Amino acid sequence: MEGGQNNSEANSEVMFSARDLAEMRLPGLPDTERAWLDRAKNGKWDFKEVPGRGRGGIKRIYAPPPEIRALIDARQRGELIKPAFNTPPLQTETPMVMYGKAGELHGGIDEILLTSCLSACGSVYGDEFTRFSVMQQIGYAVDFYNLLVRMCHSQGVAIGDMKRLETQGLAEQLGAFVKLGWARKFPPPAPLPKKDYFF
Repeated sequence: MEGGQNNSEANSEVMFSARDLAEMRLPGLPDTERAWLDRAKNGKWDFKEVPGRGRGGIKRIYAPPPEIRALIDARQRGELIKPAFNTPPLQTETPMVMYGKAGELHGGIDEILLTSCLSACGSVYGDEFTRFSVMQQIGYAVDFYNLLVRMCHSQGVAIGDMKRLETQGLAEQLGAFVKLGWARKFPPPAPLPKKDYFF
């Protein structure tokens, strides 16, 4: 079996086909069925085989990890606006450039690492972080990802090598960045009170 386990006991209400995931157009994540199939296989997601129009009349539905599940839930609650067809992927205030060895996608985003960055942010910043909007959470994850890109570039290391750290190792790295003052602290500072000035 490729990828995760065939879990016939799983609740199919929280499982999605690769086509369903592609049609959701989640920010910063793939928008093609093929890309989602690859992501599920590489991430070893649990799946369930159900009757469908796949090979032999069977299709797979997958149980995405919690970070992606949070984006799906936000989309279903109407918190995320579905982008128009062919909209470019999520952009950040700081342009993102991927540096790496031959064979890596340059100018793209390592989506698995970005998802791990989101998990690391949740680990470091705690429960209060999960109560912020999904877009704010993604903003913190993207900022952390960008710090990793810059660090890897300065050391001549491929960004994909950071995946070996997994969530706990990334959380420790983020903690170090926060202590050094390189990463945004959480929660964000309260806005300054508005003052009326009279001249």
